[in-house]
Amino acid sequence: MICLFLMAFQDFKQREISWFLIPIAFVGFFYAAMYNNAFEVVLKDVVFNLIFIIVQIILLTIYMSVKNKKLVNIVNTYIGIGDILFFAVIAAAFSPFNFIIFYLASTILTLLGFVLISMVKKSAKEIPLAGSMASVMLILMILNFCLPNLNFYNDDFFISYFGK
Repeated sequence: MICLFLMAFQDFKQREISWFLIPIAFVGFFYAAMYNNAFEVVLKDVVFNLIFIIVQIILLTIYMSVKNKKLVNIVNTYIGIGDILFFAVIAAAFSPFNFIIFYLASTILTLLGFVLISMVKKSAKEIPLAGSMASVMLILMILNFCLPNLNFYNDDFFISYFGK
């Protein structure tokens, strides 16, 4: 939780996060995932989540390249390396279905928050994506303390909800 707080604080304040927080947070999430799951399951889920992120980055690169009519390197132009590394960190925090839900929900919340802030503060140009997602993750972890049945590695809640 301290790593997430520091990531959010740094990204909101400086639009960057310290590199050493990335492996610490990844190992912490990986270890927490292994608390209730076999190593093979966690590894398979992390690999799936990382592939999902890679596909997203490739699709964004293709989209921006077509839009600009030339090959575009989106890293440090449209998305920061810290954001991409944060995606890798949260890949260890969720099962694939929960990861996709978190990824979509936190991205939408970040976009809505940025739109609201940019309406008030006209100078807002960059979105602190990693910091915003770290804040959402921090809130989820606090909820997890209050609701012990909340399990980021168990898809039953969403599957039963969407299955109705």
